[in-house]
Amino acid sequence: MKTLITGATGFIGSHIAESCADKGWEVKLLVRDAGRLPDEVKKLSLETFIGDVRDAESLIKAMKGMELIVHSAALVGEWGDPKDFYEINVQGMANMIDAAEKTGTKRLIDISSTSVHGYEGFNRDTEDMPYKKTGVLYSDTKLEAEKLVWEAHAQGRVIATTIRPCMVWGPRDRAYFTKIIEMLKKRRMMYVNGGRNIAGLSHVRNICDAILLAAEKEEAQGKAFIITDDSDVTLREVVEKLCEALSLKKPLFGVSHGTAKFMSDASERIFRKLGAKNTPMLTRMGVACVSNNFSFDISRAKNILGYAPRYTFPGALPEYIAWHKSEF
Repeated sequence: MKTLITGATGFIGSHIAESCADKGWEVKLLVRDAGRLPDEVKKLSLETFIGDVRDAESLIKAMKGMELIVHSAALVGEWGDPKDFYEINVQGMANMIDAAEKTGTKRLIDISSTSVHGYEGFNRDTEDMPYKKTGVLYSDTKLEAEKLVWEAHAQGRVIATTIRPCMVWGPRDRAYFTKIIEMLKKRRMMYVNGGRNIAGLSHVRNICDAILLAAEKEEAQGKAFIITDDSDVTLREVVEKLCEALSLKKPLFGVSHGTAKFMSDASERIFRKLGAKNTPMLTRMGVACVSNNFSFDISRAKNILGYAPRYTFPGALPEYIAWHKSEF
């Protein structure tokens, strides 16, 4: 299958590139800087096209002759310029859809996030939950981007599938486990409500499995799929296993969810008022990711895609630890 992958210099996108190449597909990568591709992807010698989701013309050139687009490029983060989040995540999606229509590359798999449903109170919830704005730039712009996808699908401009991972982990993860480890090393990590919340882990290779299945199944068209490892591992279990694996001290203190939320809200308000560009020590997104219950029912992915998570915690942890030690 002739496949264009965006975001291949990133965590999820680089793994998607490897998975599609392993499948024997004809893969083209759209990147802004080929030098930032991980070594594991560089050695595959895949066709690489220099472009940007904000540059509509570059997308049209990259998509010519393609059968499938896997769109994983996004601005991900706890903090940043609202303009950047909008231009990359929302306008970038609009540009992708326009280019797909103009080139006749109708099949689109969008890598979204469970955060389009907000961050709080999940208990075996499904893809049928409503969207929920949070005030967090990342999740709100991903929500708006998803709306564009489904509007375009309804209009027949693209044939879409949305993949919604939760807390993504695995080799090359610099955002989730790696940040927890940084906090542990600095002795700043605290449990919120004792760390009893379900972590909602989604191993990056499980996500790739779901993408490949969705690309090949007609039944996946027009549907969204939440993809997790289907486990009830708690945040406390994650932290304690990381501490054991890296000989780090476990957190000594904890706070209530209300206190953590109040502190993160206050920190963001102060930083916004001051016009600070650096990230506050506490953010709403950061606190939400380590304090809320992320329990989802993935029956739709199992029944329609035939998805079954192959990588689980802590079984797949040693590979991440080996990668982390080689990088930090």
